[in-house]
Amino acid sequence: ICGGQTLPYKKMIQEVFLAMNRPIRIFTVPLWIFRLGVRVLNLLPRYRSWNTAMAERMNQDLVFDHKEFSRDFNFQFKPFSLKEKNIS
Repeated sequence: ICGGQTLPYKKMIQEVFLAMNRPIRIFTVPLWIFRLGVRVLNLLPRYRSWNTAMAERMNQDLVFDHKEFSRDFNFQFKPFSLKEKNIS
């Protein structure tokens, strides 16, 4: 089930930082560097299960239309908001 608004991943992360009253710190790493880093980490037993799928999904458009769901179930989605919640 999706939410009430289309929100890019980067914007969602910014909202999380704001809700936690922390400075927004986001940096972008080229995927090839991330892949190399994961391969190096895979040499350590603790990180053998890590893969690049999560980073690759962050760059995919995963938006889909939910109009039929809303109509069929008479459901109104709420916008993404963390202001009401305490996330410490």
